[in-house]
Formats: sequence, C-alpha cells, structure tokens
Amino acid sequence: MAPTDTLRPGQKLVIWTGKTSTSANASPIKDNKRMSKISYTIRHGDSLYVIADKFNVSVNDLKNWNAMSSNTIQPGQKLIMHVDVTEQL
Repeated sequence: MAPTDTLRPGQKLVIWTGKTSTSANASPIKDNKRMSKISYTIRHGDSLYVIADKFNVSVNDLKNWNAMSSNTIQPGQKLIMHVDVTEQL
C-alpha cells in the first residue's frame, strides 16, 4: 500500500513482526536485511519494472516469486514479494 491509500473493510494487511522470510527462488539475502513477505495488488498503469523499483527488488525476483514466465500483468492480479522492510521506511 502507498501511504495515501485508503483502507477498505475486509482488506487484508500484512504487518511486519520482525521475522525474516526467504524463498528458494529469491536472490541471496544479506544478514543486515529484514525481509518480509507481502502481497501487492496490481493497479492500472503498473508494470513489473515500476513495482520492482517501488519495492527495491528486481523484475527477475518478482517473476521467480510468482512463477511467471512472461512480463504480462493485469490490474487486480496479486503478486507475492519478499522485501527488505528497512529499505521501505
């Protein structure tokens, strides 16, 4: 979510608890990073590059985490990401 996004009833939120998450397909994770698994809903105008840039991850990681073979995405589609929450502050 972006800081200005409105919460809606029934919406699921991911709250970081300080635990780290890893994925077998993810890039190597450095010890000083605090990783969290989050879900992102694609919006109109998003691209894998824009999403990757927003969350400081690579397009290849996005594709690996979501078992994607192409760069095609659709609004409303959900992506799973493993992000460094210290870089999101």
